[in-house]
Amino acid sequence: MLACLKRLDKTSLWELACQGSPGFQALDASSETILLRHRPEGILPVSWYLDAGRLLFSPSMSGRKSLRHLAEGLEKKAGTGYQLLTQIMEVVCLALDHYLVPQASLLTPDLIYWDQEAGQGPSLQILCLPLSEDLKLESGGAELIEWLTESFHWEEDIADRLSQIFKEADYEGLLEEVGILDRAGRPGTGDPLEGSAQVKAGKEKLTMARSRVRILGRFFASLASIGRQLLGREKAHSFHEITQEISPSSSQLPMARLSRGLPGTPEEEAGETAYILTEAFVIGRDIREADLCLDSSAVSRQHARILLKGDRYYLEDLGSRNGSSLDGMPLSRHKAYRLPAKCRISFAGEAFYFQSA
Repeated sequence: MLACLKRLDKTSLWELACQGSPGFQALDASSETILLRHRPEGILPVSWYLDAGRLLFSPSMSGRKSLRHLAEGLEKKAGTGYQLLTQIMEVVCLALDHYLVPQASLLTPDLIYWDQEAGQGPSLQILCLPLSEDLKLESGGAELIEWLTESFHWEEDIADRLSQIFKEADYEGLLEEVGILDRAGRPGTGDPLEGSAQVKAGKEKLTMARSRVRILGRFFASLASIGRQLLGREKAHSFHEITQEISPSSSQLPMARLSRGLPGTPEEEAGETAYILTEAFVIGRDIREADLCLDSSAVSRQHARILLKGDRYYLEDLGSRNGSSLDGMPLSRHKAYRLPAKCRISFAGEAFYFQSA
């Protein structure tokens, strides 16, 4: 379904209208819940409603100015543009961590805002709407990179490379690429917008994750040693390490899970939850072959699988008839996609929230 975005009479009211179809019939209920009840700080407050098959929405502009207006007072240097794009991508990754899927075509200089009243949270805010996964916007999301290129005088080959990564919705890859460009062009300089805590927070999470992996490694090494001792392969006096029992709910035991409801909400408690404790976790309709069995004729017998490689999880569609998607992006069959720590996965329309420790 293709939609066209336009601003109504230079006001704060915008319109999304579908082309050649009855229009919007419904919005994504899960995204609506997040935006209304659990909206992260980096997401712009917005009101929306359906009217005669079109979606009208109005971002809150109080205490905010658009990125286009903000850029008027910034240095027109390539490095400034890189740092702006870095902050935008950090907020996009924050949205994905909260199971929101930013539409690339809504990432425009007129719909990205600088919150002048922000406290400790992100200062740049992006727009997210509760749109269905099959909706595509007409512009395709090229406007942001084109505007940054023109405003901050990026070289054409760099702009083309960043634009290609952006169109592929590889936001983590784009964040890494821009970081390399920024460090190469402006060594030792600061962020023109006071910086963001996202990179620091990411490093802290990585440190904690590695710590948990070490704890788990010692735990299983201890179990193996006990097993060898019981089998007579080691003498009793050679074992001195003390172990303690760890329950599946312990934060010391890394694992991943799929849940029907949004994590941290009553819907999660009431819905179905599956814990992923194997290196190859199969999702499908076949009760004999699938680790998570879905009772839906649209789901293939062996629809997809989640793979654990090292400390990272990957999703692979196993050639299913009706396909799989990751944060709204359709997946190619028989290709492994790295899963973020938090994301939304759909198997032939059967939606689950993925979360890894």
